[in-house]
Amino acid sequence: MRSVRVAAVALLVAGWPLAGQANKLIDIYELAKREDATFAAAEAQYRADREVWPQARAAVLPSVNATASYSKIEREVEQTPFAGGGGAGPTPPFTDDFNSKSYGVELRQPLFNWGIPATLRQGRDRLEIAELELQQARQNLQARVMHVYVDFLKAQAALRLTREEREAIAADLEQTEGRYEVGEISVTALQEARAARDLSESRIIAAEAALDEVRERLRELTTRWYETLPDVPLGYDPQMPEPADIDVWVDRTLRYNPGFTATERQTEVAREEIERKRAAYIPDVDLVAGYQDTDDTDFVFGGASNDTRIGLEATWALFDGGRNFSEARESRALYAASEAEMERARREVTSATRNAYRGVVTQLRQVQALDKAVESARTALRSIRSEFELGERNQTDVIDARRNLYSALIERARAKYDYASAVTRLRLAAGVLVPEDLARIDALLLDPDAPAETLIPESE
Repeated sequence: MRSVRVAAVALLVAGWPLAGQANKLIDIYELAKREDATFAAAEAQYRADREVWPQARAAVLPSVNATASYSKIEREVEQTPFAGGGGAGPTPPFTDDFNSKSYGVELRQPLFNWGIPATLRQGRDRLEIAELELQQARQNLQARVMHVYVDFLKAQAALRLTREEREAIAADLEQTEGRYEVGEISVTALQEARAARDLSESRIIAAEAALDEVRERLRELTTRWYETLPDVPLGYDPQMPEPADIDVWVDRTLRYNPGFTATERQTEVAREEIERKRAAYIPDVDLVAGYQDTDDTDFVFGGASNDTRIGLEATWALFDGGRNFSEARESRALYAASEAEMERARREVTSATRNAYRGVVTQLRQVQALDKAVESARTALRSIRSEFELGERNQTDVIDARRNLYSALIERARAKYDYASAVTRLRLAAGVLVPEDLARIDALLLDPDAPAETLIPESE
């Protein structure tokens, strides 16, 4: 069932390298999975957190304890049952030094413990929380890679366009110098053209610095330095998110967002803790079986024994200074806090999804507006250059018109790349951003005729 379609074709082609070329988005993501320190910490935390289930399950399994002791004892005997018995040993008082040895093993199987079912449910919930947190870490890593990748392409496009502007200005300057030499224009017009060239050099320096900053961010994720990434054509038309209903996206967020789902599970853990604390008021019953071997034969009246026992043992904490009552009140307060935290998380993810949806719409409108701005600026430049050739305009007008055109071109490129980032944020907020999205994007770029709906799995 085709239930979600993310902002259609724009995400498919905006800002990603062509499949088959080096440094594909999916390749950089796979490298980041191995090299990113934040994700490595999340994976290690998951391996630790998943042990909560074996620990919880241990509450219903038998435990076996073994003991062994060896002691050297000096005993002062003041009276014995054999005193005056004639030949039954020394007459007290006397002192005896001897060795005492013993070992034993005990098996204990819980038969009844009111808190065990709650403990098991908590263990399962905590295991699910660990899996959800790892899923959230994967989605966050994917989003970070995509955003840095897009920022790299934005900075790279800005540098390329700025260099193109410099080349155009240089050509104009050469023409202006020729016209100045034959006296067609004033020295002021020549100086204005030279100033435009110098300013373009300054803009290139700033664009190079901006690209280096993004290169560093990408190296932080992957530990590798990328000099360039493949340029991607930006001839696509962004589309509205489908379904074009903000409330549908919010509903998906509340079902699929792993961070919010983990908060719900945390609330369940807090609720089960109330039940577990109640178990302190109810007796525990265990099946106990044991074997004990004791050897005190070195003592003058000592002996050796082997004891085997099996039976039931009940334990009931009648009063422990009020600790149980306090812990019960604490668990109820923590449950109330977790419910409030869940409500806060609900509002937060709802707001994030709404903002992400509006962000996609805003970027779509900006792209559309900048498409018109580019065409208007291009037309204006052609007209002003023609009027300049006829002497109806001055050099400043040409310089300003060209600057307006390249500013519009750079802003349009940024808007189209930002549209791809906005779609990523929407999918991340909704909890449907998965690593396979990158492979789908690369596959779609490799085959431009692939249907847009292949970006979204049918299970969504």
